[in-house]
Amino acid sequence: MAPFVSKATQTIPIVFVMSADPLQLGLVASVARPGGNTTGFTFLQDELASKRLQLLKEVAPRISRVAFLSIPDHPDNELRVAQRAATALGVHLQPIEMRGPGDLDAALQAVTQAPVDALRVSARYPADQWQSGKARRGAFYDRRRAFERRSARMTTVQTKQEISETNRRRYEELRAAGQDVTPMGLPEATALDGAPIAPETVISREQVPAGWYATVRLRRGEALRIVEDTGHSSVSLIGWREEDTSERINCADTVKVQWSAAISKGRVILSDMGRVLLSLVEDTSGAHDLLVGGSTPASTLAAYGATSRNTHENFLSAAAKIGLGLRDIPPCVTFFAPVSLDPKGRFLWNSGRKRSGDFVELRAEMNLVLVLSNCAHPLDPARPAASGPITLVRHRAPPPAQDDPRRTTSAEIIRAFEFTDRLYA
Repeated sequence: MAPFVSKATQTIPIVFVMSADPLQLGLVASVARPGGNTTGFTFLQDELASKRLQLLKEVAPRISRVAFLSIPDHPDNELRVAQRAATALGVHLQPIEMRGPGDLDAALQAVTQAPVDALRVSARYPADQWQSGKARRGAFYDRRRAFERRSARMTTVQTKQEISETNRRRYEELRAAGQDVTPMGLPEATALDGAPIAPETVISREQVPAGWYATVRLRRGEALRIVEDTGHSSVSLIGWREEDTSERINCADTVKVQWSAAISKGRVILSDMGRVLLSLVEDTSGAHDLLVGGSTPASTLAAYGATSRNTHENFLSAAAKIGLGLRDIPPCVTFFAPVSLDPKGRFLWNSGRKRSGDFVELRAEMNLVLVLSNCAHPLDPARPAASGPITLVRHRAPPPAQDDPRRTTSAEIIRAFEFTDRLYA
């Protein structure tokens, strides 16, 4: 309807809702800037065509021929995108055309008789044809049952056990790469007197007293050095992308993607969008916590018999000053927090791994807003709390080299950096 109406007037505003490509129909000049008097919504899913075929191939890796039931006259690029994906996956895609309800029997007959291993149905089907074809749905189900019976006899269809074994092998390959190979390529810890900062690169320096917090804005390529002055502090950190604070630090993905809850020099910290927030470019400690989180009013009351300054309330105060609230506060990473697990999965605190003068240096891979809280860790057994001041040094970091180990530790991290770099291309 929209193409006909748009030809009737060039002045009256027209809003359309369709599943077709408005560019192919000549309704708009571009999706980003429609122009003219026409705009609206489209349910185009062309970009998902390749993904659906990839998922089909993952579920049944042995398939080699796939029937593609589609409407040839529908203005979209789904078939073209699917054909490119099929070529890349080594699959032959056999289009089966169906222009309307009257073609349903013939189309499904062609599918059941064709030498194919699977059927892929286009997401496109005009609403008016669907309504007029209700009476013919029984034929579809009859043909579907015939196709299912034939599929059951196909030698290429895998059993559940085969699929499970394939998935298990893939899991073990990824686990071995993440837990066995990657750690061997990580750089050694920084020496306490190593990696001096050139004075001319320093942008700011501040000391944060025990129990307090600081908000730091880091530009992409800048670095923040966190220095543990006394050997008693733990520093909890959260952060958001400056341009869009709905993107924030994600400790769970940081652990999952790197197959390790232990972060140290050479590791990265990820956002909930799969991008890299921070890279650990220097680290003398290697004793950091991604699992337990920061202190709360309840944890300080239980530990000290009275509530005291804590990380949760520090984060709330800092977030409020930049227009954010409770729902914007993600789980935190805590530096200089020597937490480990015993054989029964219980958390342990390793006091012997804390040293005066330890530091960690974080390079910003995006423009960031960070909040750092200098409060005792919930597992720290010191009574009373023995936190001391910390020093924050913001400075200009040298650009990463092409073989920077933080950018090349695994295929997943390479993709995360590529995704991040596209923001600033």
